[in-house]
Amino acid sequence: ENCKKDSWGTCDWAKLGVGVYDDEMEGGMSYCCSPDTAGRGLCNQQDIGTLIVDHSIFDGDHRKLEVPQTTNTAFQMKEPLFGIDVSGDYVLVLANCNDYGLEVLALGNMEWKSVKGYLPGDQVGFMYFYAGLMAVYFVLAL
Repeated sequence: ENCKKDSWGTCDWAKLGVGVYDDEMEGGMSYCCSPDTAGRGLCNQQDIGTLIVDHSIFDGDHRKLEVPQTTNTAFQMKEPLFGIDVSGDYVLVLANCNDYGLEVLALGNMEWKSVKGYLPGDQVGFMYFYAGLMAVYFVLAL
């Protein structure tokens, strides 16, 4: 299944290692480890309140962020930069899995930069084509 070309909400995240199939949940998926899902063996007891990640399938980078239990408290990730060594398609998943916690408002900037700069990886070939075209126009203009 190709999630990058898929329409919103129909990607099978469990095949990517995020969430688990759950016949008792509407939609057939559970993404957060709760006392209920842990009791049914879908996640470990010590993981209650976190996103369910199958590390034998998921090969990406993930971070856990502790959300303050008081309202209107600003917080941020301790390590906000993700170093990516391999070109490919990436997705950022945010989950608030604390059933008894506060709602979270996420604000900020995301910056994606490839090895060739800010140009998307599938456009790099065009960069060289247009550079060559510019050189040809320059020579013809002389």
